[in-house]
Amino acid sequence: MAISERRYAAEVIDQDGNIYKFDDIVCMLRFAHARGFQPSKASFYVTDYATGKDWVDARHAHFMKLRTSVSSPMASGLVAVVASNDAAQSPDTEPQRVLTFDELWAKDVNELNTNASARSPKN
Repeated sequence: MAISERRYAAEVIDQDGNIYKFDDIVCMLRFAHARGFQPSKASFYVTDYATGKDWVDARHAHFMKLRTSVSSPMASGLVAVVASNDAAQSPDTEPQRVLTFDELWAKDVNELNTNASARSPKN
């Protein structure tokens, strides 16, 4: 999948080393759940929303919603930051509920309020 805005980008590397890129974190989660990927056997990476360029292991990121979801490529409004205090300082985010990757992974992806559908991205 083409990455339209880097600060929303995500990717997963499966246990066979295949890399799948996404322009929305929720798209990555939908894809991984649909394919039966397990966090213990796949690697998940997200771009730090605060910098717009740094890739971060998703297990070390904090996730929160933007104040308006239409500003993200697939309208999920979900972003990742390295430091949870970055969320509190950003006027774009709603830091009331910051999630870890494990908490995010455990959620029903349909609860994450996205218009994105699970589809196979291009490498």
